[in-house]
Amino acid sequence: MKRFYQMVVPFCALFVAVATLEAQKPKVTKNMKGGYSIKHSPKINPMMSEDSLYLQGESGGTIQISVSPMYSPITACEQLTQIEALYEGKRSNAYPEEVRRAPPRVQKAVGLKDGCRARYEIADESGSRVEEMMVFVDPKKKKIYSLSLSYDAGLNQQSVDELMQIMNSFTVK
Repeated sequence: MKRFYQMVVPFCALFVAVATLEAQKPKVTKNMKGGYSIKHSPKINPMMSEDSLYLQGESGGTIQISVSPMYSPITACEQLTQIEALYEGKRSNAYPEEVRRAPPRVQKAVGLKDGCRARYEIADESGSRVEEMMVFVDPKKKKIYSLSLSYDAGLNQQSVDELMQIMNSFTVK
């Protein structure tokens, strides 16, 4: 009987370890029409349409991805400037101009060569929040990808890191 337990206990421990790893394995959500994918916790169920994706983090915060047609040549930073103009001066990019372009490693991970980023710290009647934004353009497919991550300024760092990890998993196919 002792030999039986010596064989069964390690097997059960291995089974539990494998099951735990499978539960932690990120889920990949693909938007076929938009031509992109993201990885996230299997506990999160994104809402998706043909040209957008919305998800709420497990501990708060949201990520929104939208794809729009590119009607004329434009850079990612020019597109981001146009988006900022819609707010009529109520938002100011916290990133200095010289670091707004997506770093080469990010461009490579995403699969596009033209990306631009912004960070907005917003305080209004609804409270203080942070919005991180990235814009990528794909001149070959004539598409503009806009990613927005928004969270309350008081959200704990672990939750912010989880949201950033999801946003950083964005790739274009």
